[in-house]
Amino acid sequence: MFLKKFLLICSLMFSAMNLAAQEDSVSLIPVVVTATRTRSTIEQTGAAVSLLTKKQLTQQNSRSVPEAITNLAGVWMQKTGHAGGSPFIRGLTGNQVLLMTDGIRLNNATYRYGPNQYLSTIDPFTIYKAEIVRGVAGTLYGSDAIGGVVNIITNEPRFVSGKGEVHGNVSAKWISRDMEKTISSTLAYNSRNITVEATGTFSDFGDIYAANSKKQTPTSYDQGAFFGKIKYRIDDKHMLTASFQQLSQQDVDLYDQVTQRGFAVNKIDPQKRQLTYLRWEASMGTFLSDQMRITASRQVSTERRVRQRTNSTIINYEYDQVLTNGLQAELEKKLSSRWKMINGMDLYADDVESSAFDLTTGGSSVKPKRGLYADGSSMLAISLFSHHQLKFGQFEITGGLRANKYSVNIPDTLFGEVALKPFALAADAGLMYAINEKWKLVAGMSTGFRTPNVNDLSSFGKFDFGTEVPSPDLKPEKSFNKELGIKRVTEKTYLHFSAYHNNLTDLIERVRSTYEGDSLINGDKVYTKANTGNAVIYGLEAEFYTWVSHSFRVISHLTYTYGQNKTAN
Repeated sequence: MFLKKFLLICSLMFSAMNLAAQEDSVSLIPVVVTATRTRSTIEQTGAAVSLLTKKQLTQQNSRSVPEAITNLAGVWMQKTGHAGGSPFIRGLTGNQVLLMTDGIRLNNATYRYGPNQYLSTIDPFTIYKAEIVRGVAGTLYGSDAIGGVVNIITNEPRFVSGKGEVHGNVSAKWISRDMEKTISSTLAYNSRNITVEATGTFSDFGDIYAANSKKQTPTSYDQGAFFGKIKYRIDDKHMLTASFQQLSQQDVDLYDQVTQRGFAVNKIDPQKRQLTYLRWEASMGTFLSDQMRITASRQVSTERRVRQRTNSTIINYEYDQVLTNGLQAELEKKLSSRWKMINGMDLYADDVESSAFDLTTGGSSVKPKRGLYADGSSMLAISLFSHHQLKFGQFEITGGLRANKYSVNIPDTLFGEVALKPFALAADAGLMYAINEKWKLVAGMSTGFRTPNVNDLSSFGKFDFGTEVPSPDLKPEKSFNKELGIKRVTEKTYLHFSAYHNNLTDLIERVRSTYEGDSLINGDKVYTKANTGNAVIYGLEAEFYTWVSHSFRVISHLTYTYGQNKTAN
């Protein structure tokens, strides 16, 4: 008994401490990009930002990206299986939190309401750092960023001044009871003007063992990933970056569906994500811009779901693929010693393929069906934004505006065509006051939104407690967030305390409906989506870390969140 208590106390102590050998200097003021879309230190931004570095990731030895960011300030992770993991930030998750990699949206036209699994489609061996912005970020990033933004930044190959060099490494991981076998290999070439890095990873995840050695079956699956990045420095003012990412998961069983929802089989096989992008960066020094970044991207997300009810002879197959083409342009300009701004444009175009069929277990008959979404659906999003930062003595004022235009087209032969063209504005304003060199007061307000996507407008299929039919007429969800905080930054210590209040209106929620005049489909209750929800979320957050010595750091954070659905009381 004494030993158990001793081990428990030790584990609690070390859960709040992180042993880390600092390579260069104990002075550590991290540089982040997500909070402002430009390089700035945490000291310079008023936003609440959680940061996971490469060194922390290596120390944690996490099996997946959701697992890696679980212990960050203000982040709570929902996981019903190891291949999943949906971050809750300030009470929101799913398509109300924006997921990104290298500043490119992962959220697409079919991202669904509630927890999803898509953050696990990034290979943890390719992460340079993770930045989480807690709070509404609609001005800088548009739709979905009403809970926060998770930006996973991949490895950055480095340039060297001398002769070109080749290096690499191989990592292997094994967890007992066959829970994991992973091997990952990286090969890199670095020179003065060109640098290349490639990583390949294969993982065999077995069933998870829970408390009292209880085996959670089925939770096993296989995963393979490849990552490559090339950086070419044309000259001192121009650089090109090309990157390719691909991850594929096979036989991903949905544990909660099989054990609780009456399914003999319920899995995703396969789930794939592929991203290719080309980025041009230039130091312009012109009237319009000092720095310019243009990114063209192409992303393909593929998902096939396989379901069979217990004691049923019918297997249902659903297949969805979303092709997303993106274009981003960002212009940074320092107008004076007191005034700098970033202006930009984002464009994303989604094309959706969706199909389904039923197959008898003997394979004797095949019945084609409408997919989860109307096949051939599309969604176009284009937006312009401008964000400014002004300094006057001890005061710093920030503010911005974004205009967003969407076009959603759904050629649904079963329920009728839908053509929706919503428009949304997002704005923010912030004030930071330097009490002295170490202490700063922060205040801000921001509006955000989430535009209805193809999943909202076109879903026809089963979910946990019923069957959903399409909703042809929806408008954007809206949020209005107010925040007050204080921060202290020194060479060895970082402290950030914040209080926020987020008011949500026109929330898209499921409500009871009918299909062909009936409130039931095969015994399931019929639901549709409508803008019926109003809610409020408020909370407190505190984050603190300090370097006690050159190689010993203490990290601690506290989060309190309260949410109230005012519509349903």
